[in-house]
Amino acid sequence: MPVSLSERPVSNNLPSQNWDRVIRLCRSSLLLEGPKPELYALLGRAFVQKGQIDTAVAAYEKGLTLDLEQAESHRVLGILYSRKQKIVPAISHYRSALELRPDWFLVALALGQLLQQQRALQAAMNVYKTALSYSPDAGELYLAMGRLLHHKGEARQAIRHYRNAIFRHCPPPRVYPHLGQALVQVEAYAAAAALFRQALKHPPQKPEQEARLHSGLGQSLAMQSNTAGAIAAYQQALSLNPNLALAHQNLGRLHRKYQDHAAASHYFYQALGCQPDAPSIRQDYAYSLIAEGDWDGLIDHLRMSVSRQSGLIQAFQDTYRSEAQLSAPDLLDQLRHRCREFLTALQSSSVQARTGQAQLKQRLGQVYTCLGNLSVACDAPVPAEQFYRYAIALLPENPALYRHLGDCLAGQRRFAAAAVTYRAGLRRAAKRPASLNRLQRQLRWVLAARNADTAKSVEWHPRAQDWQIQTWRAHNGISSQDLVVSTEEWPAKETSNNEVLPSKQLPETCGGVTCSRCMKQLMPQFSPQQVGPKGFYCNPGHAGSSAVDDYPTFMVTLPEGRAWIAPQMNAWDVCNDIRIYAPDGKVIGDVSRRYPWYLPGCPVSQSRQQQLLTEPVDLPPVQRLAGRVAVLSGLSGHIYYHWMFDVLPRIEILQRVLREQGLDLADVDHFVVNNINRPFQKETLAALGIPLDKVIASDEVPYLQAEQLLVPSFAGYLDWVPMRTVSYLRRQFLPFQSAAAANNKAMGTAASAKNLRSGSKRYYISRHEARYRQVLNESEVMALLSTLGFVSVTLESLTVRQQAALFADADAIVTPHGSGLSNLVFCSPETKVVELFSPHYLRTDYWMISQYLNLHHYYLVGEGCTDAALRQLMYPSGLTEDFSVDLAALRSLLQTAGLSSVS
Repeated sequence: MPVSLSERPVSNNLPSQNWDRVIRLCRSSLLLEGPKPELYALLGRAFVQKGQIDTAVAAYEKGLTLDLEQAESHRVLGILYSRKQKIVPAISHYRSALELRPDWFLVALALGQLLQQQRALQAAMNVYKTALSYSPDAGELYLAMGRLLHHKGEARQAIRHYRNAIFRHCPPPRVYPHLGQALVQVEAYAAAAALFRQALKHPPQKPEQEARLHSGLGQSLAMQSNTAGAIAAYQQALSLNPNLALAHQNLGRLHRKYQDHAAASHYFYQALGCQPDAPSIRQDYAYSLIAEGDWDGLIDHLRMSVSRQSGLIQAFQDTYRSEAQLSAPDLLDQLRHRCREFLTALQSSSVQARTGQAQLKQRLGQVYTCLGNLSVACDAPVPAEQFYRYAIALLPENPALYRHLGDCLAGQRRFAAAAVTYRAGLRRAAKRPASLNRLQRQLRWVLAARNADTAKSVEWHPRAQDWQIQTWRAHNGISSQDLVVSTEEWPAKETSNNEVLPSKQLPETCGGVTCSRCMKQLMPQFSPQQVGPKGFYCNPGHAGSSAVDDYPTFMVTLPEGRAWIAPQMNAWDVCNDIRIYAPDGKVIGDVSRRYPWYLPGCPVSQSRQQQLLTEPVDLPPVQRLAGRVAVLSGLSGHIYYHWMFDVLPRIEILQRVLREQGLDLADVDHFVVNNINRPFQKETLAALGIPLDKVIASDEVPYLQAEQLLVPSFAGYLDWVPMRTVSYLRRQFLPFQSAAAANNKAMGTAASAKNLRSGSKRYYISRHEARYRQVLNESEVMALLSTLGFVSVTLESLTVRQQAALFADADAIVTPHGSGLSNLVFCSPETKVVELFSPHYLRTDYWMISQYLNLHHYYLVGEGCTDAALRQLMYPSGLTEDFSVDLAALRSLLQTAGLSSVS
């Protein structure tokens, strides 16, 4: 006769771990006594002990159908589902356990860790905070919160939580490695070193943990320039754990610092063996090979990278046509063509055979040549110089490369280095008359320039000081009759743009509006919260742009003033320099701009922009214009985004000041914009009351002088839109919404017809017709979105009024980052936006618009090339990088946004 589990024999079987007998007793009792939740819980425990996880899960789930209020069963199921990598049910069961026992902080820890795995960082933090309210002395909770904050980059807050963990008796060996790394991140190197030394007085029993402490000590010593101590610490770490990738990598960086590239490559290679997928290690290794001149090693490394990302490489090759198929290939097209050739050859060769290695080097050299040419065209001489040096190392017999490099050096006024380079090219050009003549001509020019410290063949414009308007007026004693400045929105105190910060306080470089470092400093103003794998939400309650509206707006009238506006050179090299000259030849800095332009708060912006605007420029003959001439052109003013946010708002400023003077737009004789080749330019100018016959394209007349030069200020920082600009565009174009809706009915595109038939108000804005930043798996993305009621729209086929109407009526917008999102200014409150990003080009441009208008703005970080050296060959900058979208992550984010079903 079976014995009930409530009787003694069962308890006797548990200590002896006779789990087979427990299972028999449970099953017998279930037959005799009927279903009982505690029997299923015990049965589940026995199956767990026997390693039969699926059977155990079934038993626990059966018990919960009888009684949902079993906290322990929910906890165990959370553990079991986690082991099976079924994260969603695991999270659900942990939540149920906490609802029944809110003070169970160990369950809160487990739940928080799972949420962090899902990148739901804010949800994890909320779980920890709630648990801490019940268990305020749980040191493990402080440790978990510290690690989460550390992961988010909030090192100072993490330090506070780590110290609280130690104070509340969390074992110091568990905390010290994390606390030490956080101290290193906040540059408290001496404190970090002291902490690691303290921890090593009582080292943990596990060698791996002790190795991490030695590695941390090495890092803190290296940052204090104690190189010998750092190397000794890293070597000690590796003696304890030879697979510690970080120690290998940091040793490599130390050797690279002292130009020992062979040793650096060795350590980076060892680090890769420990962590082959670590992007930072792959980058260090590749650039060390380049510095060492080990091109065979680099090609082998790139071959491995290509094989690891074959899908992305194939998508890149399929997306862009070859140069031969293009009617007029420009430098960007040429780069893509050469890159496709190199990648194809790389995929068809092998390390073992090493066949075609010479051909691979030749094609790699051609890619670097194209990168150099592109950098020169973009006025980036420093990277251009480096690319040409790489190309020469691979193609040393090509005399044209020496000419390119020499020109690049001469453009930096490094005449002696340029002369040496030209002579090296002449030694290789003996049998090439054309190259020989060009090199001889350039050498004569640069020798003359070196002797006279100026190039005789180029008439440089004299250096002009960069003035602020108020300072310039006071210095020259100019009255308001001669120089009119509207001060309606001028700040109370004079701007401090002329102050030059000490060089030791400045970062070495800044990429301007594309600078990832400056962007990371600005992003927290928008309080983005991670809400899923690679998905984030910008909290509309946290406006991050209040300071932007303090940007002064005004207009200056310059008698006999001059304007230099760099013309567009091709499809991608748009206007990069605008200089306004006062009658005495001084540059007026307030209304002049040049790339690289800087984001708000950039520490180098004030001194560097002043330097840029005082650099000499080779000016063409000036064209004089009679009457009043208003300058409206903007940097990159050919692009829809910059046209809408930089060019058009200057018209409002112009109108306002003209009204103050008793004038209006009809009293202006000419309006200068970048060009009017695009339909949206003609449409918007006409809508704002500017006759096209009065428009002068600065692309055609880049250097002009006017009897009266009217220069309205820019409306705000470049790529940082103020609310007044948003309001202005809405006032001007939203009234046309009804007319645009009528026009939409007549549109002949298939997408528009489908939109009308389906009545959908969910749109995917495609960049299919753009020349860069493509979504490589767009067809798969659209297949997913179409099941949720989204329709694809290509904005290039719509007028501005039609775009305004479409966005004003939209319930949801999904799109890769691009100019099309400029139309968010026309959206209605509560519209949901999902912006798709390249992993190396995150931008805040449109977040502030969403916050102004109370839009629900989500964004998803896509997947790109993870090898920096390979990515450099494929994409000249993050601006042009293509990417793919993780469909599972997109589906998760759409569910979070409430867009997971057809509305």
